[in-house]
Amino acid sequence: MNKELTREEEKFLQAYQEKVLHSFREIERYANLLLKKKYF
Repeated sequence: MNKELTREEEKFLQAYQEKVLHSFREIERYANLLLKKKYF
């Protein structure tokens, strides 16, 4: 299997990772809000 990524694949992966990271931060922030409402 060819391990070398093409430029297009690299761009896609990078954009995908950023999107996932952003979604994760949004979820984390929402979870924190829910926790604060529940306990304070």
